[in-house]
Parts: sequence; C-alpha cells; structure tokens
Amino acid sequence: MYSSLIPVLPAGVGPFPAGADGSPLPVGLLAATFRLRPLLQPSAVLPKLDVEYRLSQEAARAQDAFHKFTAYARGWWAEYKAVHPSYAARPVKIFGHSERGEYIPVSTLVRPLPLPRDMPSPMHAARFVSLLPLRRREPVVGGAHARIEVWHAPHITLAMRQGDIEDHAVLLAGLLLSFGLDAYVAVGSRTSVDGVVAPYAWVVTRDVHEELSRTAAHATHAHSAQNFGYAADFWDAVSGERVHAGEALLSGDVLSHVACVFNGESFFANHALDDRCSAASWDWSDLRQWKSVRLPLHMGGGSGARACAHTRAWSLGHVCAHAHHCRWKPTS
Repeated sequence: MYSSLIPVLPAGVGPFPAGADGSPLPVGLLAATFRLRPLLQPSAVLPKLDVEYRLSQEAARAQDAFHKFTAYARGWWAEYKAVHPSYAARPVKIFGHSERGEYIPVSTLVRPLPLPRDMPSPMHAARFVSLLPLRRREPVVGGAHARIEVWHAPHITLAMRQGDIEDHAVLLAGLLLSFGLDAYVAVGSRTSVDGVVAPYAWVVTRDVHEELSRTAAHATHAHSAQNFGYAADFWDAVSGERVHAGEALLSGDVLSHVACVFNGESFFANHALDDRCSAASWDWSDLRQWKSVRLPLHMGGGSGARACAHTRAWSLGHVCAHAHHCRWKPTS
C-alpha cells in the first residue's frame, strides 16, 4: 500500500494565481492511497476453512512427531546411561527450555543464518558474536550453584542484544554453517587455570586433514584430538577466540571435556569413558566415541542444515590462511 499527497491544480478559464515561475498555484491537496491487488481467479483462492484445516493438520502432525521423538529419546537416554554409572551426570542436552517455556530439541535451533554483507569471514562472525554482552541467568531462589538454562533462538538473542553462553554458541554455529563450515554446538566443561571445572558450551568446526587421514589409515588404533583424519577447531563464542582442539585460550582456561555435539542435522553424544577433548576422536562414525541420536525430519534431521542460499564456501584451511591466530579479547 502506498500513500501520497497530490496537488490539485485549478481548471477552467483563468486568470489563476501563479507562482514566481508562472505556474498555477494548487488549490488544494488530494490524499490518495494506492493498493496493488493481484489478479487472482476466484478458483485460485483457497477457502478459509480449507486453510484452517490444513494448518491444524500440520500442527497435529508435528505434535505427534514430537511425542514419538520424546519416547525415542527416553529409550535412547536409558541405553546411554546403562553404559556406565557416571554417564547419567554428563550434560547431554537433547532437550532444553525455550524462551517460551516450551520443551524443545535444542538441535532445532542450530540453522544457517543469513549473512550480512559486511561480514566477510568466519572470524568476523566470531568477533560479532563476542561483542554481545554475556548475561547469566541466575535463580531468584534455590541453590547457590544452580542456574536457569534457557535456549534462545538466534533472532531472540539478537533482539535482546545479549545472551547466555549457550545463546552465543548457537548464534555463532548458525553463522559458521552459512560460511559452509562443518559447525556444531559442543556442550561440556571448561577448566580454569586454577583447576576449577565449570559447565560450558562452544562451537566445534572440523575439516578433513590429508596427512592425518593417511596416518589414520595405517594406525586406526591411535587416539588423539586429531584422529581419524579430522582436524577440529574450537570457537569460544563468548570471547571470539579460535584455538585448535586441546589448546588453551588466552585466559589459560581449557575447553576440557565434551559431552555432546549437535547441529540441525546431527546429534552425537560422547560415550567414551574418557570424555576429555584431548582424547577425543572427531570422526562421528567412530562408534567407540560417539552415539548418535536419530533426529526426525520435521525437526531438522536430513533437512539440510547447510542448505542455505547465503552459504559461502569456506574451510578450516581458508580460516587459517585468513587469520593465523584469530584470537580476540572480550570487550569490557
């Protein structure tokens, strides 16, 4: 719809008042509103009842699929905990609470995001996300060490202009996916220089490493952070730092333990007894290390988390060539 004020000129035989340039002065203004309506045949417009019925069917189908996935996840979690008694305490985050208070699969939040024109590289994306202030959601009542964990969608985080640790990781993973990187949100723990272990979330990107692939082909039993031909990088979304798997951050802290990794296509839980990042394989097909969750199609499994019109082709090699260290200090 377009609105405009149109000057009304006098008609008939003059003389009429004229301006300095000799043109007639308008006698008034006409407020006009224009609306462009598509020329649709009556048969091409669906009746309102048909539209409402289709929407209700879609909602019922999604709700049914969610209930089935919840039942599947409950059985999956029972199998996972049966591997070792300590696994029940691992932060394997299949579900989380959204900003609307809904119980959702957290993998549905990790999607490719439209990239701004002035965001030319993954390092710029990391810097952008790190500039969002960190907001910890502390409880009003309860234990001193308890915290409220809410997983916000990326657009909500941007609208709030701040977010918790998980919000930063989800936002950065979505941006890195749009650069074509094989990005996942990782949930685990961070160990400080003082030895204090705290829950944490960050982003993992991985790429095939030719030399490591040749080594793994001859020594598949070797176990390191770069095993099975994959090199992994860790992105701390809060500080904007990128380090190789196992390296310390500028603060001296280490992203030390990983419980699960996920994006909109995949979810993998670490079911190795040693959950240290330095001992992890980053090959998701390594059944000694990872146990997969079968995501339903309507929640993102197989729907193409990297199928985005804004995707740009990058690899870890491009990242390293663009910025050798790519370490930023958080702003005050």
